[in-house]
Parts: sequence; C-alpha cells; structure tokens
Amino acid sequence: MANTEFSGFVRDDAGAAIASATVELFDRGTTTPVRETTTTNASGFWTMSESTEGRYDVKIYKDSWVRWIDYDDEGQMESLEVKNLYVRGSDNAFDGKLAAPAWGADRTLTFRDATGAIFVGNIAYCSVASAGTLQSNSHNVASVTKTGTGDYLVTWATDFGNANYSATVIAEVGNSTNCTLGGVATGTLQVIMWDINNNPVDAAVHVFAIGDQ
Repeated sequence: MANTEFSGFVRDDAGAAIASATVELFDRGTTTPVRETTTTNASGFWTMSESTEGRYDVKIYKDSWVRWIDYDDEGQMESLEVKNLYVRGSDNAFDGKLAAPAWGADRTLTFRDATGAIFVGNIAYCSVASAGTLQSNSHNVASVTKTGTGDYLVTWATDFGNANYSATVIAEVGNSTNCTLGGVATGTLQVIMWDINNNPVDAAVHVFAIGDQ
C-alpha cells in the first residue's frame, strides 16, 4: 500500500509564513508516541508520510504558539476544492479515491438518495453539424445518425437508467431553425428540426442530457 501523505502551509494571523515550526504526527486522540516529525520551510510548507494506514492527529507548534489538526474535527462549508478526495469506509480503511484527470474524461457522479440507496448520475452532451456528423466537443455520446432531413438519432455511450431523463436541444447561434426532441429512450435520443414553414431542415445543434444512470 502507498504511504499516506500529509502536507500543508502554516501562516500567522497576518498571513505571513511561519518558518521552522515543528510538525508532529500522532495516532488519533493521543499525544505520544510521535509517529513522524518535520519542520516548516521558509514558505511555511511542511510535508510528511506514514507507511501505516490509520487515523492521525497533527500538532504544529513554535515557541508558545500551538495548533492541532484533529482527525475528529468536523466542518461545514459552502464549497470545497480538492485535487484528490479519499473516502474512508466503515472499517476505517481507505476504500475510495476520487482523483479528477483533465475534465473531458468521465464525469459520472454518485450520490445517495433520501432512502440511502445509491443514485448514480449520467451526463451527456454533444454538438452536431448540419450534415448530421458528431463534433469533437462531446461527452458520453457514441454516435449520431442522420435518419432523414432534419432528423438525427443520438446514441449514448452509457445508457441512462430509464427514459425519464432531462434533455434539451439548442440550434446553433444565428440559426432560425426550430428544434425539438422526438423519441426518448434509455440509449438514444431523437432530434427533429424544421424551418419557419414547418419543412424539415438540416441544421447544426447542441444537445445536453442529464439523469439516472
């Protein structure tokens, strides 16, 4: 198993870096023994690793100034940005890691509903040229098939859990074409377009869908 990494910056009330502060790692709820120790650099940065997986508290101090970062701390905030998110299982072992690559890869999100059951969201979007060809800026779309004038069939790479997902289609900017959704299925979506005279017409459009997976 890879080492558990700990790191951070230490600053005073004015935001200035605190250099040469001592940083110590303890088992959760203890003050001895010290598992790991290090000091902050000139930028106030510190880092350490622990080869034994577990739950830990961190003590940071210099002279009479002391700060604790406890494993049992709880918090509430409007938003949180992280590069890697670890989720600890009920057996206190790391059983999940959310590490986002450059967005454009899979964007499926997993949540629990009010009953505790797992809800898995599915997202898909694409741009379709007037010739019915799929453009490169798409996600979770396997193909687009032109079945007739102004009639495109979008096939999802990952099916939705049911046909009750939300979808919208928007004509290209500057295009007066009317567009609507035809047949909606778990694995496909029909897009239909017509002009102001209600005649079928080919046009570039953008499609977006979200729902259960």
